[in-house]
Amino acid sequence: MAITKATASSIAPAAKGDLVVGSGTNDASILAVGTNTHILTADSSTATGLKWAAASAGTWTQAATGSLSGATVNITGLSGKKFAVFLIKYSHNSGSSQHLQCYLNGDNTAKYYPFTDPSPTNPMTPCGVTTFAAANTRNDGFYVDMADTALDYKIIQPITPKNNFENGGLYNSTSAITQINLLMSGGSFDAGTYYVWSFS
Repeated sequence: MAITKATASSIAPAAKGDLVVGSGTNDASILAVGTNTHILTADSSTATGLKWAAASAGTWTQAATGSLSGATVNITGLSGKKFAVFLIKYSHNSGSSQHLQCYLNGDNTAKYYPFTDPSPTNPMTPCGVTTFAAANTRNDGFYVDMADTALDYKIIQPITPKNNFENGGLYNSTSAITQINLLMSGGSFDAGTYYVWSFS
């Protein structure tokens, strides 16, 4: 049945914010306005098939973990808008001091812009302009944030900057993040564990 001005005005109550919805029996029903900030949600168990509910705040969940070994560690199959990456007791096999680098989505082109330099680089160095020798191990972490999905840039930011030597920057791409790729500036990983947490 089409709802006209006449039929709509005959449906009671007509309180501010009430919605006229179908009941599944060719009759119109009223869904009373919900609590402030609540959102309209589908729920087939209710008489109208709809309800008002609090919006989900989102949660952090562990998305991946594994060993740090080899020249490049590719963490794939990711989904979410924000990621926290932790590297525990990692080291490298190079004969000289190195630092951690990363790129996203397998893209190691010059689309990465350090916060400390307007020129593009390849890849990004989120955790370690400060170098460390092969005989040592480190713990590091950084965030990857898609920010507003309508924007081109993703944010890569160290979790614990120290002495302004830790770096971070922007990745210029409209693509959703599905991979995080880790490597040393020279040599390979020979120990350590990575953990990735995603927020959605």
